[in-house]
Order: sequence, then structure tokens, then C-alpha cells
Amino acid sequence: MLRKLSAVVAAAAALGFTALPASAATAATHAKPHAFSIPDAPGVKAWGSYLKSGRTVKVTVCVKDTSRAIFGGAAIGVAFNSAGKDKPVTASAIGLGHSSCRSMTTTFTRHLYVDSVSATLNGKPHVSRVKRIY
Repeated sequence: MLRKLSAVVAAAAALGFTALPASAATAATHAKPHAFSIPDAPGVKAWGSYLKSGRTVKVTVCVKDTSRAIFGGAAIGVAFNSAGKDKPVTASAIGLGHSSCRSMTTTFTRHLYVDSVSATLNGKPHVSRVKRIY
């Protein structure tokens, strides 16, 4: 009996030396969002983030109207699956200083492309370049 008890104590001690601290174990199980910049169209500032978790990804896009000469703007994110199907998320802001963020959770994890658009007060559109995030 004493031999079994000492073997259990020795095994527990060895396991204790190799176990991760609680803070490291928690950090390993919670993924951090990946922030990204979105190319700016004239008069808007755009940004976003994504968080992959298993078979899904949560995509957030944000936009802020930064110019009196611009009527409004939008940030667009489009997620694709391996078959080429897409799912968009769009945030829009109208008026100087206004901002907006929108999120979606999707299983379309193959690629994510983003861009931003703005329009002047007389309706002239401006489109930024498209950027691939993943």
C-alpha cells in the first residue's frame, strides 16, 4: 500500500513540474483577434479584425467619415469558401465624424478581401484598392 501511495505522489509531482501555469493554459485556449488595415478611400478611415475559431471566422469591419467634402463612406469585407461562394459584411458612415462597425460569423474561411468606398456631396464615387487579408 505504501509503495502504491509513493508511486502516485511521485507521478503527481512529476506532472506538476511539467504542467503549464494557469495563465499560460488560459492564453493558449483563447485566440486573439487579428487586426488589419483597410485601404482608405478619400475622406474615410477604415479598419477591421478577424478571429478564427475552429471552422468559423468572425470578421469585423469599421469605417469613419473624416472629411466635410465626403457625403459618406463604407468598409466592405468579403469572405470566400473553397467553392468560390462569398459572404459580405459592410459598415457605412454618413456625416463628418460618424463611424460604424459591423461583424459577421461565417464558415467561409478560405479568403478574406477588403476595401473601402466613399462618395462626394455631388455623388462622385471613390473606391480604394482591394486588399487580401488571408
